[in-house]
Amino acid sequence: MRIQTWKYLILSTLCSFFFAGTAQSNDTISVFAPSSIWAQAKGSTLEGPVIDLASKIFSEIGLKTEPKALPWPRAIHYIESGELDVILTIFHTEARTKIMEFSIPYVAVPTVVFVAKGKLFPFETLTDLVGLNGLTIIGSSISKELHQFTPKLNLIPVLEEEQMIQMLDRGRADYAVSPKYIFMIKAIQLGYKDKVEALPTPIDSTPLRFAFSKKSPFLKFLPQVNERIQQYQQDGTINKMVDQAIDQAASQ
Repeated sequence: MRIQTWKYLILSTLCSFFFAGTAQSNDTISVFAPSSIWAQAKGSTLEGPVIDLASKIFSEIGLKTEPKALPWPRAIHYIESGELDVILTIFHTEARTKIMEFSIPYVAVPTVVFVAKGKLFPFETLTDLVGLNGLTIIGSSISKELHQFTPKLNLIPVLEEEQMIQMLDRGRADYAVSPKYIFMIKAIQLGYKDKVEALPTPIDSTPLRFAFSKKSPFLKFLPQVNERIQQYQQDGTINKMVDQAIDQAASQ
């Protein structure tokens, strides 16, 4: 009898050790992303490249993904209460760390300088833009550094990306400042994909991350999520996701 008891204890210990970092197959993790090029609402659920990425990551650690379409304020409330497990596209802020644990960055959202194709010029700092004619969108949210430097630049405000692209193509401006992906999508839609290009050095770059609710039972899997993010950055999976997001948004 004692031998059977010891066998049971040993088996229980081994099982506990084995499953400590692995989810059970029936575990379902709820995820959310605001509507953007990365995800779009389809009724009460979500579809899009970042949903596919999250599903791939979580399935590899034994979790089923449940995407939820929510208003942003409700998503934040649910993260705080633990009713939502993960927000998939979010920027890190100190205030948010009170209710969330963040993954490592998986993709950057850069603000860059665009020029007409073949009209590249050396650009490392904002001083390289002094004396040139630039374009920006009226009321756009630009980096703090650029905002402070703006009085030294000749920036012409325009209404939309389409106007920026056409002015660059016609030689009416030397450069345009824009969030990279928004500008690229509009250029593809207008048939200008091969007529504009971005300078390699970004003006600013804000990384997207996953954010787990601190009350989520799945928070313990964050280290494994980080490992897979690093793996997918190295093997090109993340880059393919970005390309897919741009192509899908441009086709709409």
